[in-house]
Amino acid sequence: MTHHRSGSVSQKRYARGVGSGILAALVGLVALGFIESLGRFYPARDAWWRLRRLHGRRAVRATRERFEAAAASGTARLLAAALL
Repeated sequence: MTHHRSGSVSQKRYARGVGSGILAALVGLVALGFIESLGRFYPARDAWWRLRRLHGRRAVRATRERFEAAAASGTARLLAAALL
């Protein structure tokens, strides 16, 4: 009987470890998908000109600089890859 109980505990620990690994992989995929979608939907030059006309030069420049800083930083991609 004792052997059966220790095997049951071992199986529960394994299931918990596998479950957290699957969750980490899903979070990594979602993060990577989000980062890649930002790159695809990054506004084109015409969109920047339209936004500039509507909201002013300073607001659009600040937004563009935030986008560029986020794109230049490889931290999010590295984190997503590490989770995978």
